[in-house]
Amino acid sequence: MDTGRQGEPLEWPQLTKEEVRRAIFKSSPNKAPGPDEISFRVWRELWPVVGDHLLWLYSTSLELRHIPKQWKTARIVTLRKPGKDDYTVPKAFRPVSLLPTISKGLEAVVAARLSYMVERNSLLPDNHFGARPRRSAEQALNVLVERIYRAWRGGKILSLVSFDVKGAFNGVHTNVLTRRLAERRVPSQLVDWIGNFCSDRYARVTVGEFESDISRIDYAGIPQGSPLSPLLYVFYNANLVEKKIDGKGGAIGFVDDFNAWAVGADERETTAAIQREIIPHAEQWAKQSGATFEADKTSFIHFTKRTINLQTMQKHSSSRVKRYYPREMSKS
Repeated sequence: MDTGRQGEPLEWPQLTKEEVRRAIFKSSPNKAPGPDEISFRVWRELWPVVGDHLLWLYSTSLELRHIPKQWKTARIVTLRKPGKDDYTVPKAFRPVSLLPTISKGLEAVVAARLSYMVERNSLLPDNHFGARPRRSAEQALNVLVERIYRAWRGGKILSLVSFDVKGAFNGVHTNVLTRRLAERRVPSQLVDWIGNFCSDRYARVTVGEFESDISRIDYAGIPQGSPLSPLLYVFYNANLVEKKIDGKGGAIGFVDDFNAWAVGADERETTAAIQREIIPHAEQWAKQSGATFEADKTSFIHFTKRTINLQTMQKHSSSRVKRYYPREMSKS
């Protein structure tokens, strides 16, 4: 598969006022605002007065391929993850970046445009779900379930390995991202703008009643609070997910989650195929991307109607092997 990597960069038409209005009014008016404390409700109420000014600001930002520092300054609020035993550990908290709504409006415009380009010009793999219209988690699961049924009907098993990237959005390298966007024909003006969007970002951290000074983020990645970030990450790991689905195996992605499988006569055959093809491919992508897979969240599952010998499997694989007998599937 070589989806979207043929031909010259696409064109970037002039921004329209209707695009800006749609982005402002589609955004939730009640979402927490950024450091400027201006919500989307304010922009909605002021739209008749400020609409032309927002269009000019957004158009100028894209033409100059530059985003003002104030628009790239976030207020990071730390929230406790429920059910954790020890809240002295940083990983027991979830940081939420609150960005200025004026910048999120522009990011929503860019996300809508980029999404349209992706689907119209097939810039991304068909087996990459999430952050794309009509590509939900349910549809991704349906693809996998259908492949499991197909393997079973052929008297075979399907073995699945699931990867989770550690600190996915924060670990994005700007130069790698812009190179991969350019490879998939994203307009050069937009590639440069996204490069600036991911660079020279600033933040202040709020923990309880404490609030830090504003500091530069040395390795910002892509901000998790932005409406544009999920789609950018799909571009970032598209090379990892881009794999043909056939009778021997396949792969699906859901934003930063990667799942790949092999089909074979028994668990030894599928395990060997995963170790020979899928693992080296994932390791190569991680090396090229500067990414790390979270070992604790990596799982290896055999989908089979037969009972397998786990002691035998442990001799052939260092991964944790799970037996999965879905009750619904067993009826087939």
